[in-house]
Amino acid sequence: MIRRPPRSTLFPYTTLFRSAALVLTPLFIKDIRKDHLSLSWRLVSPSIIPGIILGLHFITWIIGARLTLAANSTLAVNMMPVVMPFVIYILKREIITLQEIIGTLIAIAGIVVLTMNDFRTSPETFTGDMLCIVSMVFYAIYLGLARKHQGHGGIFRYIVPLYYAGGLFCLAAALFNPGSFSGITGWDLLMLLLLIFIPTVAGHTILNYTMRVLRSQIVTLVNLSQFIFAGVLAFFIFREVPEVYFYPAAACIIAGAVYVIVLGKNRKKPRNRVTE
Repeated sequence: MIRRPPRSTLFPYTTLFRSAALVLTPLFIKDIRKDHLSLSWRLVSPSIIPGIILGLHFITWIIGARLTLAANSTLAVNMMPVVMPFVIYILKREIITLQEIIGTLIAIAGIVVLTMNDFRTSPETFTGDMLCIVSMVFYAIYLGLARKHQGHGGIFRYIVPLYYAGGLFCLAAALFNPGSFSGITGWDLLMLLLLIFIPTVAGHTILNYTMRVLRSQIVTLVNLSQFIFAGVLAFFIFREVPEVYFYPAAACIIAGAVYVIVLGKNRKKPRNRVTE
């Protein structure tokens, strides 16, 4: 039986982005003062659309993941390396290399191994499956835009307005569902605090930075390793022993990423690829 999303779905994200933005605002101010800039629409406009898309990603994900099976949602969100080459070509005209294709296929084989035992489709999970796929596409576009705007000054000049835009967008969406602000416990607030500082202030900021300095396919492949860290943390915190297929899946993802990174150092730049 699939759990339906609780009414308090959107509250965390209305607070998450705005709090992350507040934490990083001093660095944003330092960044623009260093370049003798003033706050203006032209300065923050490159961050508005990515912020809205990030908000759409989280809204569709938290609803979709509760309407389908864990394996289905895991498979959907981890198919981003398949979508990213199309997104980055449209946004920046970068072309995926043969090494990146091979590495991606190796890594995707690991994701299939990870989910194959529990994945199944049914009319009951269809809506959730589709929402998770849509969420994954939003995530790919959000990261692709970070690469497109790689010349937009320092990372904090880009990411802080992005978090404000994402927070205001989620707040506007939550206002259409007043129940989004009900049923909040002390435990929820503690988890929200951890989400602000670890996945958002640290994680998303690092992701946006790496999209500026590394090829997009390398970032998305390495990002697949999240489930490995989750499995290790679950073992030490909850004493959960990973299923047997966890290990070949992890090996495939690590092998795919290493293959691309190692061979990518020695490859020649394609003539028709935009210079980084």
